[in-house]
Amino acid sequence: MSHPHAGSRRAFIQRAFVRRHGLLIAAGAIVVALTALVFTRLMILAGVDEREKFGEHAQWMADRFSDELRGAEAALWGARAFVQSSEHVTRAEWREYVTTAHPHERHAGVLGLSYIAIVPSEELSEFVELARLDGAPDFTIHAHHGANLVPLGEPHYIVLYHEPAESNRSAWGLDVTTHPINLEAYDASRFSDAVRVSRGFHLYQLPDPDARGVVMALPVRSPDREVVGWVAAPVLVNDAFTAAVGTRWRGAWVRVSDPNDSGEVLYQSAGAEPPGTPVSLPVLVGGRVWTFES
Repeated sequence: MSHPHAGSRRAFIQRAFVRRHGLLIAAGAIVVALTALVFTRLMILAGVDEREKFGEHAQWMADRFSDELRGAEAALWGARAFVQSSEHVTRAEWREYVTTAHPHERHAGVLGLSYIAIVPSEELSEFVELARLDGAPDFTIHAHHGANLVPLGEPHYIVLYHEPAESNRSAWGLDVTTHPINLEAYDASRFSDAVRVSRGFHLYQLPDPDARGVVMALPVRSPDREVVGWVAAPVLVNDAFTAAVGTRWRGAWVRVSDPNDSGEVLYQSAGAEPPGTPVSLPVLVGGRVWTFES
């Protein structure tokens, strides 16, 4: 015969067990929720930290790239000082100057230094004759690929010197007015008296028709301040960037574009553009603001 209070005791014990078990479940759920919250917060902080580190790395690359281009600009200021310090610079003197300054070796991407003279149409024949007597017996005036020389009566901007000759001789005698993009840098610098850079285009002396670069130009003035020509440097943006940042950029997607030229891409690393919004930084080059993305 069972005790009259046995059922009540069992019910009490069951209720206590359920209550204690429920408290344990609730406590466990709270612990899990707190753990998830802490984990999520840590992940957010880690993501922010990672983005900050990546942003710093992108800024470092953009700064090194900008420094490399400023070095090319400085080379033009030095070349202008050399030309303006003399009444006349011969081809041999220009070659010696470029060989000594060697900007094409000190600044990656720079193909050399050139001197461009302003020549009125009526003086072209005399100009060619003097150039041939000054160490360039085959000197002739020619246009950009697929272009025609400017009409008579218009001034010509002729590449008189371009060193090192080994890689730039084909540009001797080039009339830069025959390419509208090339011409932009010269006209812009003429009125600003500062280094100006062109948009991207195929540089004349490069055999690969798909190889693109820019031209930096700085006006040369006579003693009475008249612009008589320019010192200029063609620059391969690809070479300038890869040399500036070395191996630290490997694995990073990078694009350099000119927003003033409908977003013309001047350089882009291999591989597809990663998802998400890239870090975008301005790079000031010769009066133009390029966009550096990574």
